[in-house]
Amino acid sequence: MNTLIQHLHRARAATDTLAYLQAGSRSYADFYQAVSQHAQYLRTMPATAWALWCDDSYQFAVDFFALLLAGKTVVLPPNRITATVDSLAALDIHYWDSTEHSAAIQNHVADAWPELDWQQAPVVFYTSGSTGTPKRIERTFGQLQCEIDVLHALFPWPAHTTVFATVSHQHLFGLCYKILLPLQQGAAFVNEQSLYPEDLQRLYQHYQPDVSVLISSPAFLSRWQEPQAACKYLQVFSSGGPLPANVPTQLQRDIVEIFGSSESGGIAWRHAPQAWQVFPNVRIRVDDTQQLWLQTEHAHTPEWMATGDAARLLPEHSFELLGRLDRMVKLEEKRLSLDAIELPLRAHELIDDVHVCVLQNAGKQQLAAVCTLTETAWQQLREQGKYVFVQALKRSLRTHLESIAIPKRWRFVPELPRNSQSKLNRAAIVDMFALHKRPVSQVLHADEHHAELRLWFPPELQCFQGHFPGLPIYPGVAQLDLVQHHIRSLLLPEHVCTGVEQLKFQQPIRPYDEVTLQLQRSDAKVQFKLLRGDTPLASGRLYFEEAAHVQH
Repeated sequence: MNTLIQHLHRARAATDTLAYLQAGSRSYADFYQAVSQHAQYLRTMPATAWALWCDDSYQFAVDFFALLLAGKTVVLPPNRITATVDSLAALDIHYWDSTEHSAAIQNHVADAWPELDWQQAPVVFYTSGSTGTPKRIERTFGQLQCEIDVLHALFPWPAHTTVFATVSHQHLFGLCYKILLPLQQGAAFVNEQSLYPEDLQRLYQHYQPDVSVLISSPAFLSRWQEPQAACKYLQVFSSGGPLPANVPTQLQRDIVEIFGSSESGGIAWRHAPQAWQVFPNVRIRVDDTQQLWLQTEHAHTPEWMATGDAARLLPEHSFELLGRLDRMVKLEEKRLSLDAIELPLRAHELIDDVHVCVLQNAGKQQLAAVCTLTETAWQQLREQGKYVFVQALKRSLRTHLESIAIPKRWRFVPELPRNSQSKLNRAAIVDMFALHKRPVSQVLHADEHHAELRLWFPPELQCFQGHFPGLPIYPGVAQLDLVQHHIRSLLLPEHVCTGVEQLKFQQPIRPYDEVTLQLQRSDAKVQFKLLRGDTPLASGRLYFEEAAHVQH
């Protein structure tokens, strides 16, 4: 039996808080009882594997441990969009929703957890899918426990610590740091995920913790403009991508960065910008190409693993990352590092963040950059126009980059596209340079009945061309097209729109607008709203039928 399970057994009657919910809290005793009841019911279910997707961190933790205790395989899917639901169903893996079985679950009497080989209990993860189809990774609870043991020794928390998170527990970083590590340390976590800084501020003021820890992502920390608020936390952890160098200064506190992956688990940690310190149970080496390799008991395999990162080994079990090996390119016989090109761009006074990629154009390779801008830069862009703004930006970069290393194509967006793990969606970035009639989209939330997306309207969209000269406006018919497109993609595949009612166009959509699309489904009827901030832009109700029925 491992340390975390031992702790939960010892705390089976403890009244100490394990999770804070909007309507009260749950103790360790509540948790132990709930897991017992859920597991007893799950043993009556014939399926051997279940997909687990739940926004509430407490309910997720109950279901996660109950599934394992019942001898089931826990599958943590990358999302819950219709395509993923269907692909898992084809493997006879269905999504577990305990709320649908709550009455039957409550009929079971809580008892001591039965013996289980927790070391071998199976947990399936998926990679972020930022560069392609998400990859399935089979791991065990024993491997997770091994990593938690290391984290507990490295980052001990005092009694009555409260853990807040801006990342999802559906993925490895959030699962380990928001749920498993607090459980092992006897801490409590807040069940709600803070998607925005104002959410985090609201939750902090509501719970008023004595000691708190924040589990976050580089994207969230980059947007956070409240230095004093960050200082309230005993520790702030960041993972999911490189932390911009200005963030610790901006927030006026140290950030603990974690370097790792879904396949390997945690590899190293650091206080930026110091060197990476290797976790005590991780062994590393570099090969002739400077690629970093690792071996650890908490990875999905006991064999040596290639990371795809270039590194330089340093004394005292530490290293320096030199960039991704797959981000070295050859242009006009010259070898360039995309990571090195991004450094002066990211340091530019007008640019907040940037991603540089290589595009194929008429048989030739071109460097392209997608940038987020400062408020001053956005004002200049709107006043000067894109051509004048880009030319001035290029001139200012000539003292830092040779001509061949200055991007030829540019896109400016409010936020780089990322997935739920805060990983860059590189496919979406490349797609920004194609000629589109629909805006750039990011799915914020999607389930069977609701979806919310962020839409970004770049001036290069086809629908802005000639509509109207000197005053581009996104047409109403194009707005209906994009609404139907996302409904069919997220909520009603294999359906076609057969009717529209209560259609209203209240405000125009212009270039550089950032718009939220909200969808609410009831059977084959979907209500939509387009909003810019709190300002309604368009709304209506669409009716759908299955395509096969319409054809016949």
